[in-house]
Amino acid sequence: MAEVATATAAAASTRQVFDYNHSNDGEYKQLREQAQRHFKKHKELSLESQQSYKNGNKSQAKQLSDKSHREYREFQKFNNQAAEFVFVENNKDSMSNEIDLHGLYVSEAQYVVKKRLIYGNNHNEQDVHIIVGKGKHSSGGIAKIKPAVEEL
Repeated sequence: MAEVATATAAAASTRQVFDYNHSNDGEYKQLREQAQRHFKKHKELSLESQQSYKNGNKSQAKQLSDKSHREYREFQKFNNQAAEFVFVENNKDSMSNEIDLHGLYVSEAQYVVKKRLIYGNNHNEQDVHIIVGKGKHSSGGIAKIKPAVEEL
């Protein structure tokens, strides 16, 4: 039901060149950076909480743990906002049976694909074209989204 394609293959098939670099937009970068700051703070507080617990200060450990959980929720909130932003921007010019996953993390891309395939199946769509990119911006330049989507 789904066809996984690279951005260049999708662009070549439509004979148009699309700008899939919305992941370079300032707003997107700012949201991801805020998410990372909250994640770093979450990890720090979690370690402090564990250390307090080991030192027998359970009250302080609980307070630090609660703060850590709040930081983790903020991390998730900013990542969700970044994912929504880049997905909307990258799909403004997409055809109705096409989704572009550029700029999403693997778990975000998997979630979008699952939802989209369920929608397509419920509406008797014959095919959905999924643009995954080549992994140029992944660590090590190794594609992570394409194998994860193929696994679905």
